Amino acid sequence: MPLFVGIDVSSKNLDACLMDGMGETLATQTVTNNLPGASELRDAILQHAEADDTIQIAMEATSVYSWHPAMFFHEDPELKQRRTKVFTLNPKLVRNFKKAYAEMDKTDPKDAWVIADRLRFGRLPKSVIQSEQYLALQRLTRMRYHLIQSLTREQQVFLNHLFFKFSAFNLEVDTPVFGHAITEFLLEAYSLDEIAQMPL
Repeated sequence: MPLFVGIDVSSKNLDACLMDGMGETLATQTVTNNLPGASELRDAILQHAEADDTIQIAMEATSVYSWHPAMFFHEDPELKQRRTKVFTLNPKLVRNFKKAYAEMDKTDPKDAWVIADRLRFGRLPKSVIQSEQYLALQRLTRMRYHLIQSLTREQQVFLNHLFFKFSAFNLEVDTPVFGHAITEFLLEAYSLDEIAQMPL
């Protein structure tokens, strides 16, 4: 018989609901979202799983908060021996499924139960657990994008200040504002205080 585990992930906690194939709740547990908490939850899952049970674990993909527990459950040796499947679900998928339970109070903290029940119904899209090298590439790419956006914004602010100080710069100086010559001039020839004190 399968054992379904739904996990509601937040920055501080993992709220878990363990459900059998008939939709009966076997246990609920809240642990901290760190290595000791994930280890405690793994022990609880193994304790409730029978020898021939298949284990399926699902959680919403919530930015960086779900990555560590997803990787932990995916890579854990004891869970691997049980051929455990780990899913990271699109929050939209869970939100739309939750609409079927109209009687459920919106403030009722049963997201873990809904995730486990969605897991029980099956027909889930293939879950991709990002390995560390791909995550590193993703983070580096996003950081580069962030730096380029920041650099572009700061250059625009600089151009605004330059126009106030010297509105004819682009007309009288035949070189790009952020070219090598101007950059060297600003960084090496004069200090910022000296440039600020120059007469109009």
